[in-house]
Amino acid sequence: MKFRTTLIMLAIFSAIGSYVYFYEMKGGEQRTAEKESSEKLIDFKKDSVSAILLTHSGISLQKEAGKWTIVSPVPAASEEFAVTSIINSVEAAKRERVFPEQADNLPTYGLGVSAAAIILTSEGKQDTIYLGDKNLTGSSIFARFNSDSTVFLTSANLLTNAQKSLFDLRDKTILTFEVSAVTSMKLKSPQATYEAKKEDGKWRLQQPIQALADESKVTQLLNRVRNGRIKSFVEEDAADVKKYGLDKPLYEMEVRYGGDNAIKTLRVGKADKDVFHAQDSSRPPVFDIDSSLVKDFNVKLLDIRERRLADFQSFESDEITIEYSDRRISCKKDTSNTWYLAAPDSGKAKSWKVSDLTGAASSLRAESFIDNSAKAAGGGLDKPRAKIIVKSKGSEVASILLGKEVRDLVFAKSAFQPALVMIKKADADKFFITAKDLAEEVKP
Repeated sequence: MKFRTTLIMLAIFSAIGSYVYFYEMKGGEQRTAEKESSEKLIDFKKDSVSAILLTHSGISLQKEAGKWTIVSPVPAASEEFAVTSIINSVEAAKRERVFPEQADNLPTYGLGVSAAAIILTSEGKQDTIYLGDKNLTGSSIFARFNSDSTVFLTSANLLTNAQKSLFDLRDKTILTFEVSAVTSMKLKSPQATYEAKKEDGKWRLQQPIQALADESKVTQLLNRVRNGRIKSFVEEDAADVKKYGLDKPLYEMEVRYGGDNAIKTLRVGKADKDVFHAQDSSRPPVFDIDSSLVKDFNVKLLDIRERRLADFQSFESDEITIEYSDRRISCKKDTSNTWYLAAPDSGKAKSWKVSDLTGAASSLRAESFIDNSAKAAGGGLDKPRAKIIVKSKGSEVASILLGKEVRDLVFAKSAFQPALVMIKKADADKFFITAKDLAEEVKP
């Protein structure tokens, strides 16, 4: 009897469980999805939209090869995220409140013949959303769909997107290229012409001299142009660029990139208040760019030339030796990253002090370059006052010679920096120390 009762109870619980799962849970999900679908303004797949027309501005867009382009009023590349926001706003829009109306009453809601509209083409089907006035709170707008005269409230964000201007939707990139793919850069300014090429992964100046280039500065200039934004479009197809000063530009940046050495050139002409007229040589429009970008083009040779005397990270070093005319100091790092004196005596070193030395070596910068042979001969580097050698895992990563002092500067030369340079005396003085300065004090 008890066994039969147990079976009956199990059957009841099983039935209840099935009901809860299939009706309440699964069925609830389905009912929620159906409700959301019925409230949606348009039920469509975002990726299937192939064309958009904004009647307010007459802007027509088409998707070609997966990218949105502006077809009219002028053919142009689009700001992809701006176009996507239009589609997203339509997808998110819901019918918040419905007002069954006759067609004659539509102008009451701002939905007359002059109403703004978004026309979407998706999977060969065209849908039109007419957008009228805002409600009293301003959070929603009156709208209708296709030929249906039924009026409903929906998100005011739709109207914001429908009223986007050509400038809002247009790609405002000054020059389009991949910074990492650039193989050469030429910058012409009123002060000088600089040309740099990437060889074996390193940037080298070709003009006005042949020397190592400051990679960070070259990359900074490229990023500044690549990430710069057009402030406004002045003329779509200028027949006479002379009036903008682009026939003889003040500045010109030429970039070559990719395996085929494609060329992009930015020309900068006359100033107009806080902007400069400019043009991408591969496109007809004349546009304005911010004066702060142009200001960055006023570089000096010392700005773009490699000033470092070594190329290593301080934390990577595990040995440093300083050789003087009469003595030698050497420190080595063990596997626990603790520094020890190796010469002239052995013992534990002040790790922070040695780390400061390796950091100072990696931070040495030229204050000026010596191109005069007579000055070079008087630099005292044939018999240097100090030679700094830094190693990492047995390999030499820095070799720096320090020569004579001239007021607040010191002659210097390194294996990394082929030119003879002058560095700050305050920086050079850090390396004139004794073993006692580095030794850890032994407590009695």
